[in-house]
Parts: sequence; C-alpha cells; structure tokens
Amino acid sequence: MEIDFEGCFGDRRLQLRAKKMISELFSKCVHSIRQISNDKASQQACYRFLRNDNTTEEEITKHITNFCGIATRGRVVLSIQDTTEINLYSHKNRIHHNESIGKTAAPNMV
Repeated sequence: MEIDFEGCFGDRRLQLRAKKMISELFSKCVHSIRQISNDKASQQACYRFLRNDNTTEEEITKHITNFCGIATRGRVVLSIQDTTEINLYSHKNRIHHNESIGKTAAPNMV
C-alpha cells in the first residue's frame, strides 16, 4: 500500500514528488535525500519540494499520520524502539583518541 498525497499541497506535481520521496525513503530504509536520489537532478527536486511554500512539515506529517491510521485500523501494531546508549565517561583517562575513536558529543562531555 502506497501513501497517496491526493489533495495535498494544491499541485499535482508536488503530490507526485511527495509520494516518490516517501516511497523511496521507506523502500530503501534510509533517512537521507542524498541516499534516495539517483542523481543531482533528483536531489535538487527533493530540496525544491521541501523549500516550496505549499509543502509544510505539518501538512506532510498530518497526511502520513492519517494514512498510517487507516492502514493499521483493526490490526495489532508493534512499535519497537532501541534506546541503547553508550557512555564511556568513566573511562575518560583510559581511552585515548586515535583513528578509530573520536569525539561524538559536545566538548564538555568528553
């Protein structure tokens, strides 16, 4: 089942771009425009879509949320989340930065 943005954004071209972007994001299991784009032109098309005054985050989120509600009605849905966290602060004097270990947090955290 694909998300259809019929009636959103006031422009059929924007509806088709939204549908293509969401489809690519979910089918490729990625979160980056660069990763869903086959070339520079499709990358620029995605950025133009997101900068368009007719496409708002609220409108996109509202439409996807409504679609998910319809698609899952009457079904059991598992929402699994990984909250793994690594904190090496207590090892700060034993671990030294090199080519395989670097900073990932704000300077005052390391």
